[in-house]
Amino acid sequence: MQPVRRRGPVLALAALMGLGMVGVEASTAPAAVAAPAAPTYAVTDTIAVGGAPTSVALNPHTGRLYVANTADDTISVVRTSDHSVAASVPVGGYPITLAVNPVTDTTYLTTGTSGSGGHLGDLVVIDGANTVSATRDLQRDGDGPHFGVAVNSVTNTVYATHFYGGSVSEISGARGRGYNRAIRGFPRPRLPDVLGA
Repeated sequence: MQPVRRRGPVLALAALMGLGMVGVEASTAPAAVAAPAAPTYAVTDTIAVGGAPTSVALNPHTGRLYVANTADDTISVVRTSDHSVAASVPVGGYPITLAVNPVTDTTYLTTGTSGSGGHLGDLVVIDGANTVSATRDLQRDGDGPHFGVAVNSVTNTVYATHFYGGSVSEISGARGRGYNRAIRGFPRPRLPDVLGA
C-alpha cells in the first residue's frame, strides 16, 4: 500500500510563492515586484571654505561642521543652519583628521608637518568658542604621521594613530592631557611615506 500524499499544503505554499509544480499550475501568480527606485542625490548648496579642504566632522548638537583646510593650516567652522562660515581657526600645522565630542562641544584634530624626518604632529583641541584650548605633541607617543583620531563621547577619551609607530594612543580628553597609554600590537606599516619624509 502506498502512503497517502498530501498535496494541499505544498500546493498552497507553492501558490503563495508563485511557483508551479510539475503537472500543477498555481492558481494565481503574484504580480511582478518593481525594483526600488534609485535614490537621487542633489547638491543643495556649495559652501566656500579654506584652501584644499580634506577632512570634515559634524557636531550634531550644535549643527556646526568642522572642515580641515590643508593649504592654509586652518579649520573652517560652518553653521549648517545657514551655511555660513562662523570662524576660521589657525591650527599651526596642516590638519589631517577631525573628531568631535558633541557632549563636551570639543573638536580634536591631528596635524602634520610636511617633509619632517620624524613625522611631527600635534593633537589640537578646539573648544566650543572656536579657539585652540590645548595642544599635545603626538610624536612623543609614537612615530607619525598621525592619520587618525577618534573620540569616545561617553568617557571623553581620545584615540590617535601613529602610522610608523604601529600604535594607537589613548589620551584623556580633558584638555588633551592626563594619562596616555599606547595600544600596541598593530603590524608595522609597509606603505610608502605619503608625507614625503
